[in-house]
Amino acid sequence: MRLVTSIVAVFAFVTPTMAQSKYGLSCIGDGCSTLDQKAATRMATAKTVCTSGNSGFSYSKKNVPSATEQRIYWQDINAAQRVAEYTYQVVYDCSKADLIIKTNLDLLMENVSLVVTDSDSGETVFTEFRSIQDTRND
Repeated sequence: MRLVTSIVAVFAFVTPTMAQSKYGLSCIGDGCSTLDQKAATRMATAKTVCTSGNSGFSYSKKNVPSATEQRIYWQDINAAQRVAEYTYQVVYDCSKADLIIKTNLDLLMENVSLVVTDSDSGETVFTEFRSIQDTRND
């Protein structure tokens, strides 16, 4: 119990000095709060979303995925994007969308990324990068 109390006390002390974005955005200190507010407002006011034509996956020339594996990768990418699109109207012309979603599965680095940008400014409003642990989780 003492250990838990000590750890909680350390995090209570350290956490306020180590500000970071709730949306995975690059920022430092107090600038994170301002950046997060701007991103949250943009995501809350957005009505439409589209999928970037740059979404996809990359792999080593020495380890080319089979046609079946490629279909599975595209299914996983599309499933992740459907989750991100859930509360928005999907449009197929990104010039008419409020937000643009790009998903990339990198088989070389064994990670997956999801980046949402504001289509008017081109600014990133959300990012998430994860290592590939289990394809059922990604």
